[in-house]
Amino acid sequence: MFAMRMSPLRVTIDGGEEQKVPWSKTTEVSVSAERHHLHLYVPWTIPQHLGPADVELSLQDGEVVDVRYKPPWIRTMAGRVRVTPSES
Repeated sequence: MFAMRMSPLRVTIDGGEEQKVPWSKTTEVSVSAERHHLHLYVPWTIPQHLGPADVELSLQDGEVVDVRYKPPWIRTMAGRVRVTPSES
């Protein structure tokens, strides 16, 4: 698990450009109020995309959510994504 955290998490929103997201801090991303598809994974050697996970978000104007990703313990399994309303 430690080696996994050395490499930033990868995220794409609506199939757009891949973004690197560090594990150790919160990263804010602004998107429009509509439906969005997030794809998250950890880069690895084999499989190349470790713990892929997808989530659909339908956001209202001004809505803020926290998205948390947890990689799997077994390389062939999917990661887990949790979406909750933001406290801020």
